[in-house]
Amino acid sequence: MTTEELQGIPPFLDRRIWTEEQWAAHRKAEAALVENARRIQAEHRAARRAAIRDKEEAQAEKILKRKQTRDEEQQRAIRREARKAARRCVLMAIEAGHETFGQIRTATKLPDNVISNTLYWLRERGSVKKASARRYTT
Repeated sequence: MTTEELQGIPPFLDRRIWTEEQWAAHRKAEAALVENARRIQAEHRAARRAAIRDKEEAQAEKILKRKQTRDEEQQRAIRREARKAARRCVLMAIEAGHETFGQIRTATKLPDNVISNTLYWLRERGSVKKASARRYTT
């Protein structure tokens, strides 16, 4: 391009006539732009990594909670089966002729609180009747 063709360009845009100070300022500004772009990219990468980490932690927490719920359900099932077994055992003892609490305890070898709770449950549902203050019948 000739000088005549460049006549329409303002002097501050004509890099052919820039001084060394102008070139230094230009390089400094360009370096700042590049650094800013790199910083923004790094922040985006860090945000993506944090989002992935948060998602993985949430999934791990969900899996752990599911496992705990499953374990609690299994423990409840075990306790439920133990109560059912105690009920069957107490009923069989009463049907076998063991009428008092002490006789039932001796026959079943169950703890007192289990026998007491089981007898209460059975009386409430009508499976066992209290014949007297101390005797139980079916």
